[in-house]
Amino acid sequence: MFKEGKYSVATPMIKGVLYATIASLVLILILAFAEQMIGLGGTTIQAVTQVIKIVSIFYGVGIAIRHVEKRGWLHGMVLGLLYTVTAFFLFSVLSREFDITQGLMYDVLFATIIGALCAVIFRMGTNRNI
Repeated sequence: MFKEGKYSVATPMIKGVLYATIASLVLILILAFAEQMIGLGGTTIQAVTQVIKIVSIFYGVGIAIRHVEKRGWLHGMVLGLLYTVTAFFLFSVLSREFDITQGLMYDVLFATIIGALCAVIFRMGTNRNI
């Protein structure tokens, strides 16, 4: 394992991905319940799922970079990538469809950028390197 300071980098990263994925599952269940009760439209569901991804990545990055001293943006990018891959496999298993499409590639790009931005946002209020 890689070491940075006195903490392992892999452990908080795995913890961040796990918490981000759990947050996504909970928020998707809430969205499904709201859709059943209210009857949301297709474009509304797509927009809300993007917000769920951003919130989940933000939550996971906050957990993952807590003990990282340098290159928080890079850790955020990696977390966004790992979160997307994990969420893809999890939701593919649940839906029983493994479709690797261009949309998945956009999701990977989106999540890595959002992960880096979330890490920078977390670091703005501290004296640590971004």
